[in-house]
Amino acid sequence: MMVVLELAAVHEQDLRSQLAAGYACLCLYGRLRCSDGNKLVAVDLEPIIDDDGFFRGGVLEASSMKSKTSRSKEKKTAFLPVVAPMLGLTCENWFGSFQVAREVAGLPPIPTSNERPEDLEALQVLVLPCFAGGQYGNSPISADELTYFVLSILRKAGFEEYELANVASHSLKATWLTDAGKTGVPVHSRQLLGYHVVK
Repeated sequence: MMVVLELAAVHEQDLRSQLAAGYACLCLYGRLRCSDGNKLVAVDLEPIIDDDGFFRGGVLEASSMKSKTSRSKEKKTAFLPVVAPMLGLTCENWFGSFQVAREVAGLPPIPTSNERPEDLEALQVLVLPCFAGGQYGNSPISADELTYFVLSILRKAGFEEYELANVASHSLKATWLTDAGKTGVPVHSRQLLGYHVVK
């Protein structure tokens, strides 16, 4: 399923589906909830370029505002670091394709840290707004809307309904955290990877 979402983020012909797949990959590899993905500010890319000038991977780094898992006022207003690989299981540059799709859709560029004003919140743009009335709006994509697109993409790829029974937008955040637990990554590390700020 992760491979299908990556391929859709790069190759899907329907722009809305391509954008949703790219956003799903951001949530997947960034271990983010749908709502947290739209709270990113100041995204920076650290590409790896080989000696021949070819893109070989890298990471995106960002700050996330007001994580849902933060409880105190101090933690709700602190910026959490987000790191995600720009290449996934297919070695396709899903984030680069997502940026191009955003541009085609007429969405404003995601700011970088070089553009930071004193008030970081003023810098924020919606990474993926909701789509209504034939255009992208001023509110973020909802978990239900993202789930709809993820399931549509997976159905189109041939997955059966029984295989999709437990798939929703929150599955994107949980996938790598669950795999990390199965391979023995300590609980504290998984809490940090999932942006659960601990005392």
